[in-house]
Amino acid sequence: CTVATAATMHRSDSCNLLQHAFRLPRALKGLKKRSLPGGSCFLPMGRWTAGAAVAACVLAGCRGGPLEAERLHAWVTASWTSGRGVVSNNELPAAGAVAVEFVPAPKPLAKELFDADRPAMPERIRTVLYRDWERRDPGATEAIRRIRSKPAFVEFPHARDTFANHLESTYAILQAWDQPPRVCRTGLVHTAYSGDLFSFFAFDAALSSERSRLAALIGEEAEPLVHLFGTVARHEFVGLGRMMANRTIDAEDLAGPVLARSRLGPDVELDATVVAELIVITLADYLDQTLEVNGWRDHHMVDPLDTPLFPGAGRPEVCLFWMAAACRAVKDFLEVVPPIFDSCTATLTSRDEERARDLYWAVVQNRTELSDAQAGAMLTEAAALNPHIGEVDALAAQLHFRNQRFRKAKRLAASALRKLYAMGATWDKRLSYEAWVGFCRLLVVRSEAGGGLPRAPGAHNVNDLGARLVPIDMAVELMP
Repeated sequence: CTVATAATMHRSDSCNLLQHAFRLPRALKGLKKRSLPGGSCFLPMGRWTAGAAVAACVLAGCRGGPLEAERLHAWVTASWTSGRGVVSNNELPAAGAVAVEFVPAPKPLAKELFDADRPAMPERIRTVLYRDWERRDPGATEAIRRIRSKPAFVEFPHARDTFANHLESTYAILQAWDQPPRVCRTGLVHTAYSGDLFSFFAFDAALSSERSRLAALIGEEAEPLVHLFGTVARHEFVGLGRMMANRTIDAEDLAGPVLARSRLGPDVELDATVVAELIVITLADYLDQTLEVNGWRDHHMVDPLDTPLFPGAGRPEVCLFWMAAACRAVKDFLEVVPPIFDSCTATLTSRDEERARDLYWAVVQNRTELSDAQAGAMLTEAAALNPHIGEVDALAAQLHFRNQRFRKAKRLAASALRKLYAMGATWDKRLSYEAWVGFCRLLVVRSEAGGGLPRAPGAHNVNDLGARLVPIDMAVELMP
């Protein structure tokens, strides 16, 4: 009877065999008899029962798996006074009830063996997660507050979100890339004066009074860069427009000053450093809205109205190819080179990017029709074609996790984190950046623990389904 019952149990992360196998007999010592789940038999208390408890814990641990049901714990620590036990309350007085303390599992030993698969979160990313802008850019919080008090930013729809959210997201991406404060501040209001493709504006670029208002908002150092962003033909820099239209990666390397067309009058000569900064801001701007169906582009301004209905299915746009090429073309003139695309050294063709995107999206859309092996093969090919996307590895990690291949799951979750930290933004925008990062970090922890999580001690930390509760603080502390 004991062996049959133990065979139905599953290992949980709180059932550390060495720790709890010898703790159970002491916990059971106060019980005179005990009913196994289902009421199939009763065991007289004594050495035999103590030995059975040890055997049950060992069998549960050996059988194992990622399931988190605390069946062994429920067998030992049922709350008899609440009437939830298999036997009646009269058979076991309240004074005889035993509360077995299942302490939270320690940090898995496996982490010492696979530290390379526990990528530490860079401080620049922690700043983004906490929105702790003051640490790196004093005064930014007040600037964002004032921006979010202006209806033109808060109430206007833009791309996949509101204008205000898009502006702060662009700022966050530049912060994640460790860019200088003036560049980040420019990203915070980058299209306030409009843009070479964006046909809306919040401040009139031709009025000195408007320029003074914006300078008071974001600072005197950033305003001139914002003004250039909204008035010069940025799509002509390093061949941006040509690469977008022709899906090529033939960027023109930045070599020195550039003569730029301006919608306000004569051409202006720009230093190469200024051009490089405008390009980086442009990349962050686009990266925040890389969707096939885009609100301002498809329905408010440029494209014909036979485009898919907004917001579409959320499939990522094919655009990283020209971003990688542009970043490579200007990196030598940047004060800080962004970590994207292997620090702006990698190349990516539009054909490879599109194929990788389509493989990934096929897995997302047809998950019920694909076997895990088929889905895994498609994601492996997608990662080989486009090795810069963390979301691809995040999906592959889940496939290994659900099949209890925990080491592979951990390595892929860690790989996803490294790529997400480098990109500083989401590619699959069905989730926020913070959500993707948090998911992958927790997946590393669960993979290390063989599918489980540390559980809180005490009989009160069990919910109505019999699952032992997880302290969030401890789960976060275990994250890489």
